[in-house]
Amino acid sequence: MNGKIDFKGRTFKWRTSFPDSFKFECLKCAYCCGIHYPTLREDEALKIRRITGLKLQDFIEPAFMPVSINDPYQYQIKKDESGVCVFLDKKTRLCRIHRDKPLICRTWPFQIMFQYPEIVVDVFYSCYAIASGKARRFRTDFSIEDLIKEMIECNADLFLQAMSLQKTFQEKYLVSLDDEAAKLVCWDFIVERGIEDFNPFNFKALISSYQKKVSE
Repeated sequence: MNGKIDFKGRTFKWRTSFPDSFKFECLKCAYCCGIHYPTLREDEALKIRRITGLKLQDFIEPAFMPVSINDPYQYQIKKDESGVCVFLDKKTRLCRIHRDKPLICRTWPFQIMFQYPEIVVDVFYSCYAIASGKARRFRTDFSIEDLIKEMIECNADLFLQAMSLQKTFQEKYLVSLDDEAAKLVCWDFIVERGIEDFNPFNFKALISSYQKKVSE
């Protein structure tokens, strides 16, 4: 699947990393409520506090690995003593805040990646419905276009910054690299350091050293 989406006066292409024959439907197994730590934004945390009457410290904690200090997803939902999400109803295997749960929970197992000049819609294959092969069709509560729109609108500054930095990096450096492995290693370094630490104009020495490392 692929298409185009308009955002703040600019048009971006998008595509899915999975084939058209891909199957997914929620089996309500609650597996994702146990193995993952969903992150959420401050406004989402405040909304949950308002509708539940809980204190923030009762259900959120600092996220393990925020992308950067500018990442709006600085928090994650806590697990209870048994290791599952504090909002999971263990009898029904349903979410007790289903209508108001965070965006990442609502759109699981899908995610979007900013890979200039495209937006790539990817999927977590750790989802039980996918990994087990029990999904018989492709069914979600949202369209792929709506998923992309909501995710980039909630992360507008980070999205535009990431696209701009990737564009600069590709135009100034990656075009001069013939080794695909060197490109990958360089980009991995940026991801590990965080977007706010990325200065493409100081990367010549790093790229040179990575090229040597990859060729060894």
